[in-house]
Amino acid sequence: MGAGLVWVAKSAFGTQHTRTVALEFPSGLPLLCHEYHSADLAAVFYTVKFAVDGADQKEIHLGQATFHDQDWASRIMLLEYDGWYVVAANEQYGSKVIMYNAEINQTKDTVLSPLNLRSDSLWKQTSDPLSIHNTGTASVDSIVGGLFYVSYAYRIGHDDPFEFYTQTIAHQFDLETGLFDTRRIFDRIEK
Repeated sequence: MGAGLVWVAKSAFGTQHTRTVALEFPSGLPLLCHEYHSADLAAVFYTVKFAVDGADQKEIHLGQATFHDQDWASRIMLLEYDGWYVVAANEQYGSKVIMYNAEINQTKDTVLSPLNLRSDSLWKQTSDPLSIHNTGTASVDSIVGGLFYVSYAYRIGHDDPFEFYTQTIAHQFDLETGLFDTRRIFDRIEK
C-alpha cells in the first residue's frame, strides 16, 4: 500500500516527459518540442523545451517555455527573420521570443510582458509607468519589415475602478544587444 501511494504522489506531482512534438519553420527546419508535465496542488504545468538538430545530429537546446494547458502548440509561432529562426511562445502572461542563428550558432532569449513597458522610454512619454499593474498578457502577432508587432493587454490602477487596455507596439530586435527597441506605439484601446 505504501509503495502505491508513493507512485501516485510521484505521478501526480512529479515532472514527467510526456511527449515530443515536431513543429516546422517556414523553410522546413524541424523544431523539436519536448513536453514535460508537472503539477502541484494549485495548477498543472507543461514545460516545453525547444531544440533543433545540429550538423552532427546532436540536439541544440534553444530554450523553454511554460504553459498551463496541453494545447500549447497553438500558441507557438515559428518565423524566420534575417537569417534567424524565431520561436514566439505566447505563455500565460507574456511572450517568450527565442531566436536562433545556425550560421553563427547563437541563441537570444527575451520575454515580453506588460511590466516591461514600465521601463520603455518611448511608452513612458504617453503613459504613467507606475500605474500599470502586474496582470496582463503580451503576444507576438507578426514580423513585418523587420518589426515585431506585439499585442499587449494590461490593467491600469491599483484600486477600483480599474481600467483595462489593449495596445499594439512595434519592436525591432537589436542583434548585438539581444534587446527589443520600441519603434512605434499604436493607440491604446480601452476594453
